[in-house]
Amino acid sequence: MEVFQSDLYPEELGEVYPIIERNNLLKRYSDANRLIESELGIEVSDHEALELEEGMAGISENYIERLRRTEDPEELEARIEGEMVTAGGTLKTMREALEGENSCFIGGGAHHAAKGESSSYNLFNDIIIGLETVREESEIGNVSIIDLDVHHPDGTAKMYRLDPDVQIFSMHGWGIFPGTGWMHDNGTGESEGTHINVPLPDKTSGEKYNEILERSLEKAIEHHEPDFVIYVAGADVYSGDDLGNLDLNTEEVYDRDKIVRDIVGDIPMATLAGGGYSARTPEIYANTVAALSGEESIMEEEREFRDEAADEKAEDWFQDLSDHLERRYDLQIQ
Repeated sequence: MEVFQSDLYPEELGEVYPIIERNNLLKRYSDANRLIESELGIEVSDHEALELEEGMAGISENYIERLRRTEDPEELEARIEGEMVTAGGTLKTMREALEGENSCFIGGGAHHAAKGESSSYNLFNDIIIGLETVREESEIGNVSIIDLDVHHPDGTAKMYRLDPDVQIFSMHGWGIFPGTGWMHDNGTGESEGTHINVPLPDKTSGEKYNEILERSLEKAIEHHEPDFVIYVAGADVYSGDDLGNLDLNTEEVYDRDKIVRDIVGDIPMATLAGGGYSARTPEIYANTVAALSGEESIMEEEREFRDEAADEKAEDWFQDLSDHLERRYDLQIQ
């Protein structure tokens, strides 16, 4: 398995993105690398940053012009430099996957920004930059984006809301940022039915999460028949995550990644391990690599207390989603 990560991020990045400094994200990427190499024996490779002009397939020129008119020049350049490091890793991972290599990038998945719109956390969406670049480079038919970060990928969804070739499957916590991704948000126009949102209530357990994931993702992939899969493996579904609201322990996050691996099978897949704001994030990233490469989990964790009422609510919501998709789109996900 090919794993990528970079130390090219500028020192100023933590100053312009408080979330990075507050959660010590760059150190957690490095800690994950050490675990991947020491526990799994998999070498983590560097990748190059993109120049801004190399990522313009996924960025609006008018948006860049607007940023240069309105933002502080020094802060803007630091943000652009840092985010193009991320975009470089995501693009490298996608290219390797399309060449037939099982590939993972530690640090990608900035899914809240759109092509011409920033978010609270990002100027650019590396998923859009990578996907639009590889679509320009080669003929790719259907694409499935499996986004299992705890937050809904509102920027990615906005970008592909009218594109029937790109399916977005998202299971996310409901009632937290960004507040989008309700079960009836299924795409627009020709893309209706290609956006599958599975919002989950607070404290949904890992057991219920993985049960719903397995029942729904397999049918979604069968329906869309993708030639390429992008998997956003968010570490923030973990119960101890500061920004999450779900209740998976580390073994259940590992099981989630195995479910995705088994369902996707031989379809080329680029994995972006991102999202994660707990002290255990490096271990979770390393465990994602373990699951996707067929290795045993590097962690052991006992099952915590489970909220049965939350699981019942999650099942009810899932049943409502299943009925809606079958009735309107003839898409059976059970």
